[in-house]
Amino acid sequence: MEKISWTDHVRNEEVFYIVREERNAPRTVTRRKANWIGHVLRRNGLIRRVMEGEIVERIYVTGR
Repeated sequence: MEKISWTDHVRNEEVFYIVREERNAPRTVTRRKANWIGHVLRRNGLIRRVMEGEIVERIYVTGR
């Protein structure tokens, strides 16, 4: 890394400048969504079944 100790109080902007990196929020959001959908599609849960169109009807919750 850039030899910044974890006890040093350095702002994120300074660290990004040192490593010549730029923040890119839309790219980060897209990457996280892609990772999440990968986890969902590997499982056999309800969300996967809904996304693949296996469950079409609405699920009604009645009472508590």
